[in-house]
Amino acid sequence: MNQEQLADLFETAKQIALSAGEIIDSYRTIDVPSAKKGETGSLAADIVTAVDVEVQEHIEKALMSVNQQYDLAFLGEERVDDRARFDKAYFWAVDPIDGTLCFCHKEAGYSVSIALVSRAGEAVIGVVYDPLNQQLYAAAKGLGATIHEQIISAKRTNIEGSSEQPHQDQDSNHQPKVVRCYLDRSYLEDPRYQPIIESLRHYVVASSDQQLEVCIGGGAALTACWTACNAPALYFKLPKQRGGSIWDYAATT
Repeated sequence: MNQEQLADLFETAKQIALSAGEIIDSYRTIDVPSAKKGETGSLAADIVTAVDVEVQEHIEKALMSVNQQYDLAFLGEERVDDRARFDKAYFWAVDPIDGTLCFCHKEAGYSVSIALVSRAGEAVIGVVYDPLNQQLYAAAKGLGATIHEQIISAKRTNIEGSSEQPHQDQDSNHQPKVVRCYLDRSYLEDPRYQPIIESLRHYVVASSDQQLEVCIGGGAALTACWTACNAPALYFKLPKQRGGSIWDYAATT
């Protein structure tokens, strides 16, 4: 795929993510009933709503013409994998609402996640749209990374995360900066949580003379964006028997 084709698909993915976000946002003040998929793992991984399905159908339909034009496959969380991705050079990996639990609770942390992935497993386009804060995170191979068309770098800070106000790195008295540690909400009830945090806190202070600030994240996609845009920061996850799926992480890679 050449750069012109990639740029065309990149723009398409961004526009579709924005339109999908409009659908999600139309339910902001509506109580949406949820159901369980019957899968093992956490509640966050098992929950689904009719809005997830509606948004995925919208995205899949919107991608139909470029899929035909460029011979692309589609993989979405809310439908059975037809395995067509193994026969194509590239496929879309889509999570229509990453962080459905946050969406149901009307809390920050949910987003639309769209990635274009090569058959070799390399993500060449990644788009994550946060409809609550109207922030579009986007990156493509060779085309840079932006938030609403503003170029972002590793040093960019003060992007709103799980707090109502942007984090402040350093005050006028030049107090030590903070290292933010983003955790999944489920860790608050995990017996490993406190000892891990204390170990991380001691390590950060000893190695950098900075303070550790614990931030509770949302879905995997948006939490990864918050981590990347609030450096220095880390997204800490413990190993578990059933980990995430390709659509959870493809866009943010």
